Parts: sequence; structure tokens; C-alpha cells
Amino acid sequence: MATMIPQTIPFDAPESEKRIFNLLRDDPAAADWRIIWSHRPRQFDLESGRRREIDFLIIIPNRGILCLEVKGGQFDLRNGQWHPLGNANAIEPPDRQSEQAMFALRHELQQQFPHDSGIQSTPIDFAVAFTDWAWPYNLRPPTPLIYDKNVIDIPGQLTNRISEAARRMQNPVGRPRRPRRPNATTTRTLLDYLAPNFRLTAGPQLDIINQQLIRSEVPPHTDPAANCPGECSGSSARYGRPRGRPARPGNRHPRTPGFLPVATSAWSWSLSLCCGSAAALL
Repeated sequence: MATMIPQTIPFDAPESEKRIFNLLRDDPAAADWRIIWSHRPRQFDLESGRRREIDFLIIIPNRGILCLEVKGGQFDLRNGQWHPLGNANAIEPPDRQSEQAMFALRHELQQQFPHDSGIQSTPIDFAVAFTDWAWPYNLRPPTPLIYDKNVIDIPGQLTNRISEAARRMQNPVGRPRRPRRPNATTTRTLLDYLAPNFRLTAGPQLDIINQQLIRSEVPPHTDPAANCPGECSGSSARYGRPRGRPARPGNRHPRTPGFLPVATSAWSWSLSLCCGSAAALL
């Protein structure tokens, strides 16, 4: 079984991506592959101004990296434009989506790693998988790395085609140097960068804030006149607030005496976290 990152795909993911996820995970031929689902390169696309997404970033040890775009449903090609069946609006060609995402990833790796690291010379290619659509036999595909329904429906055929593509990977576009196959060290470096492991821990400031939110120092009120003689009246006596002190917008609801309301204002949270002071919650 391939190493999937994450180990399971969310239930609300597209059905087409769920199918490819399960095929790649369960195929013994992909046992040493490292596959990252839904990776977004940090590099912004120069044309669209947004970040691209790689549905499946496949790292094949001693071979290279493949960026796989997955599409479900049926399509209609008219005048060189892609239309989902029943939709008059054209979409960006899937092969271009995958290619631009590959360029974004390559550019990011070139910026993050030195020339002698072996990362920049790792061969990278792109492909497109159609889970429900067969490529028209009378049309020439824009790239040989098109895996349609006829390929995916045959058990093991998808991983076989990806393995063939990995063996045929050429030099990166525009780089004359010979590609360097990703060894175990390079693969580990790529994984540490593309899918790092980390843990968030609460610092002492968060402990102070939590204590402030749990309970205030104001004692429960039983007799408003006894607790604030000459200072409180009406609603101020009920809440133990001196006259003249305005109520915050987030506090205009009944609450149990003796407890501060949990900060309902997003401003209170942002101020306390930015300034590092629990007093902002008072």
C-alpha cells in the first residue's frame, strides 16, 4: 500500500478523487510511493493571481514527481474549449490546470532549495485522470499522460501507466542539466517540506487567558443594595457593574452572576492575542 498523506480522504471530497485515492492506496505496485492529496504550491499563478492545486502529488522514489489532476463527469469539446456536459460555460482545460500547477511547484522548489541539494534537478511531470469519461478516439490528446475511464476501470492499469510515465521523465523544461532521481534522502527532504509534521502547544499566556475566561473575581449577588451601595441601580446592580461604566456589545445578554461572559467579540480575542495581555478581556 502507498503512503497516503493524509491517511484518509475527507467524506466531502469529490467522488472522482475518492476513487483515485483508493486505487492508489490499495495497489501493491505503489507500495513505496508517497502521495500527497490536495497540495497547493505556495507560488501564485501569474495569469490568474491565485494558487494552483495539485489533486495528487505523487513522489516515486528513484523516479520523480508526478502532478495528477483528477476530473469526474462527462465533457464536451467544442472549438478547442472544454464544457462539462450540460453546462454552457467553458472551463480551463484540465491538462493546462495540471501543467500550471506543475510549473508552480517546480518554481517553488527552485526558490526554496539550493542547486546542490538535488531537489531542483528532480524530474517533474504532469498528467490528467478522467474517472467517468473516455477520450474520443478521433481526437489527439494534448499530452500522452491522459488516463481516461478505459484505463482507470482496469485494475492496476493506472499505477502501471504512472510507472511508465515516471520511467520516461525527461529533463525539466528549460533546464539542460541531467535530471537526478530522488533517492531516499531527497524523498525525505521533499516530504518534510511539502507535508511537515508539527504540534501546537499552549503557552503561558493562553493559560492566563483561560483562567480569566473560566471565572471572574466578582462574587455571586444576592442583594444588589448590599453589594454596591450608592453606586449601582437597575441593571448595573444586577450585574455588579459601577454606574457610568458602559456595557460592552457582547455583554447584553443575561448571564449567571459571578461569571464573566466568554469573549463573544472577535475584537476582544484579537486584541488579547496580539497585545499579549489578559487585561484586554476585562
